[in-house]
Amino acid sequence: MMFGALWDLPEVYYLNLAGVYFIQAGEYGRIKIGVSKQLGKRVRTLQLACPYPLKVVGHQPDYPEDIWRAEEELHRQFESIRVCGEWFIPSHQLADYIKALYSPPEQYLD
Repeated sequence: MMFGALWDLPEVYYLNLAGVYFIQAGEYGRIKIGVSKQLGKRVRTLQLACPYPLKVVGHQPDYPEDIWRAEEELHRQFESIRVCGEWFIPSHQLADYIKALYSPPEQYLD
């Protein structure tokens, strides 16, 4: 499943975002569900060890008191499509969840 233009935004938009992130490896690859306080830095770090281009396809804002619980709940919710660790198959169910989170800042909308 390809997310296409879902997050075709400049890195400056998500550079300092905090919260639960969804990063896809390659055009149709696995999706990592993780937590970061600096999403841009996290993407660059992951990219060093990944042979496929990484793309942020979704983000759930930071709620400090329950950010780790939110990540754990998502891992449980998508357990049936978990490949290994925090990596998941890009299913329709996961795509629908991510698309529901998508709301780019107004300056990036046509």
